Amino acid sequence: MDTSPQDMSKRVKKRIDDLGFSTYGIVNLQQMGPAAGKGLDAFIAKHYHGQMNWMEDTKERRSHPKNLWPLA
Repeated sequence: MDTSPQDMSKRVKKRIDDLGFSTYGIVNLQQMGPAAGKGLDAFIAKHYHGQMNWMEDTKERRSHPKNLWPLA
């Protein structure tokens, strides 16, 4: 079985389509630099998270997918 990024992307897209999802995205995490968490920083700075304090408490961990899933 081919495990190239292109083949994996095709297989994931097919599975997503088979499951009936209409919207999805696949990103290259290697291309996400340190600026990946800037949107989250801005969201929290504007207090858009309301009373969900856990969003601010876990901001660093959630600022980049690799922080949550190192093997992603």
